[in-house]
Amino acid sequence: MTHHRFISPVVVSPSEIDIEIPQTNPVVLRQGLMTIAKIIQTLANNILFGREAHMSILNPFLQAKIMEVFKFLSELSVRIEFVFLIS
Repeated sequence: MTHHRFISPVVVSPSEIDIEIPQTNPVVLRQGLMTIAKIIQTLANNILFGREAHMSILNPFLQAKIMEVFKFLSELSVRIEFVFLIS
């Protein structure tokens, strides 16, 4: 499943799709958005943080949510396949 490849770029650069973001501290905002994208990508890949020790604090959260995300992405894939089949 490659859904995160479509979502992460939008999370990191919302201005690319005309979503206005505050410009008060763009560096901190961008870092925060990149962290969110990493979390989404890690969940979508059904893995935990290992190499990035500072992110491993989020592993309990990931473990609690991985099945929910997997189920969501599986259902989304089935719906997308169905739409293509009836098109």
